[in-house]
Amino acid sequence: IIELGGTVIKIVRPIINMDEHISEKGIDEIKNYNYIINNDESKEELKEKIKILIYKIIKIDENKKV
Repeated sequence: IIELGGTVIKIVRPIINMDEHISEKGIDEIKNYNYIINNDESKEELKEKIKILIYKIIKIDENKKV
């Protein structure tokens, strides 16, 4: 994704019990990402962090085009 000009955002959540769902396996092995968001607060706070980061990414992309 990054090699094609895309952006990878890793969202991590500190948890006591490991989630065994197939979609969670191997996530910790992902090392090639542009940004990381800590999901350690409410859903509303997570949404706000994502919103802020998206606006930041869009602004960076707009500056590249200039």
